[in-house]
This record gives sequence, C-alpha cells and structure tokens, in this order.
Amino acid sequence: IVIALAIYSLFILYYGGDPIDAYFRMFRNSYLDPNGLYETLRLAGSLAILSAGLSIVFKAGIWNIGAEGQYIIGGITAGYLIYVFNIGFENPLIPIVIGMVAGGIYAAIPGYLKYKLDVNEVLTTLMLNYVAIYILYYHVYGGWRDPSTYGFPVTPEIPFGYRLPDILGVNFLFPLSIIVSIVTYYILFRSRYGFKLRIYGENRDAALYSGYKIHFIVMGSMALSGLASGLAGTGDFLSYFYRFKPGYSAGLGYTAIITTLVGESNPIYTLISSIFFAGLIYGSNTISIVAGVPFEGIYIFEGVLLVFIISRRYIGGWLKWMDKVSL
Repeated sequence: IVIALAIYSLFILYYGGDPIDAYFRMFRNSYLDPNGLYETLRLAGSLAILSAGLSIVFKAGIWNIGAEGQYIIGGITAGYLIYVFNIGFENPLIPIVIGMVAGGIYAAIPGYLKYKLDVNEVLTTLMLNYVAIYILYYHVYGGWRDPSTYGFPVTPEIPFGYRLPDILGVNFLFPLSIIVSIVTYYILFRSRYGFKLRIYGENRDAALYSGYKIHFIVMGSMALSGLASGLAGTGDFLSYFYRFKPGYSAGLGYTAIITTLVGESNPIYTLISSIFFAGLIYGSNTISIVAGVPFEGIYIFEGVLLVFIISRRYIGGWLKWMDKVSL
C-alpha cells in the first residue's frame, strides 16, 4: 500500500500538486466531513459485503471475477419485481431476498461449469460481467427509461415504501456489512463447511482423498459469493440510488477484489480495507480538484496495488519452493 501510494504521489506531482496536502484534504473530506463520511461509509458497506462474498471463494482457491456482474444482476432482478411485476405492496424485504438469490444463481453458473466441465472460472465470470452490463443497458436505454428525463438513460425512482432507511444517520448497507462480515467470518473459520473450503483451497488432492463433496464446495462457495454480491447490488439500489443508470455498479465489483486481497480474504480485515478504499474513492474527487489529477487516477493506484499484491504472493511462493529445494 505504501509503495502504491508513493507511485500515486508521483502522479500527483506530475500534475503540479502537493501530495501531502492532497492526502490531508482527502482524509479530511472522506472521514471528518459529515457528508463525506456518509458517502465513505456507504461505499465501504457495498465493498465490505462484496469482499465478504469474495473471501469465501478466494479461500477455496476459486477466482470469482464476476462480483461486478452478480452485483448488477441482483439489482436488476429487484428492479423487475418493482418496475414490471409490481408485487402490490411496498416492502424492501422481498426485493432484497430475490436480488440475493438472483446473484447466487448467476454465480453458480460458472461454478457448475468449473465443476462439471472444468471450465476456467476466471473466463466465465469475466464474460458474464459483460452480459450483466448489457442487460443493464438494455433496460435503462429501453423499456425502463424514465420518460420525464427527456431521453436521458435513467429509470424512474422507486416508491418510498421500497427504500431502505438510514440507521443512526448511516446508510443501511454499512451496519449490514458489519453483520455480513461477522457471519462470513464464522462460516470460514468456525464451521465445518469453512474448514472444508480452506482445505480445498490449500490442497485439492487432500480434499479429494478425504471424501469431500467437491461439487458442494465449488458450486456452494460460488453461490454464497453471488448471494453477497446480489445483496450489495440490491442494497445500493434500494438504499441509495433508487434508480438505474449506465455505470450503475461503478466498478465496485473489481475494487472488491483488491480489498479482499488486501484483507487476506479474512472478512474482518476486508471490512477495514473496504473503509480505507472507500475513503480513497470518495476522496479522489478532492485530489482531482486540489491537484488537478483526473479522477481516474485512483484506478492507477488500485492497479499498481493489485500488481504488488499478486507479485508478493508469487515471490513468497517461489521463496518457499527455493527453501525446500535447498533442504
């Protein structure tokens, strides 16, 4: 993180800004300003829920790159319930459950393909992200477009009865993310299923010889991950945006991969890293204004950090292998 911040500082200097002043203002606006803190915790809630789900599959050694698509599908399915089927009474609980289930099913598809046909889950989850994105485009540019916006691609706002309330002045998703992180931690480190997941992730041959039901591990972990992603997507729809627009997910599914890796796939640590990255994302607007750095510069930081995290893992594995060889 320190190295990535140092490289990002060079980027700020290139645009004629002062990195120390930029970081100070970013911290102040993200964590000390009431409005900024609200936005930061809202983002952190979404990231933490996504990261909790990714922790499950990453511990199993399965690379679900599709949290972005599962997030969108969860929200879109809840949208169907509200915009199309009009269930007759305004209550957010049913859309939340339906959105979670939709995200879980969407994630279970590449899980099934991996187990049954040994199809690489990185490719299938990544491709399904694009399917979800174009499903979103189909609706916001098509039948769900709000006629009162003069052709602008957004859907109508949902009725108030479907909206999730703030809790003690904090967006609904942040307190929910704490609960989800604790429950996920219990599943991973205090349950038999979590033990089997971790064994499968560390040594698949040992899991096979132990008689573990591999389909239950692969498809189950993917489905649980998708449930969390669907919950995040539905939660953002019902608690903050209240409508859909292009770019609805804002790349949170990809950012969650980084927060999960930084948190070592431990849901408690990923909650902390989500708060940190949420502050960076929201605060990048401040850096853009103060230092003249394009908003997209934050993605350079994320990309550099991801490279260092992956490199560290490979270098660490190589050093362990060298130690064994030398013995």
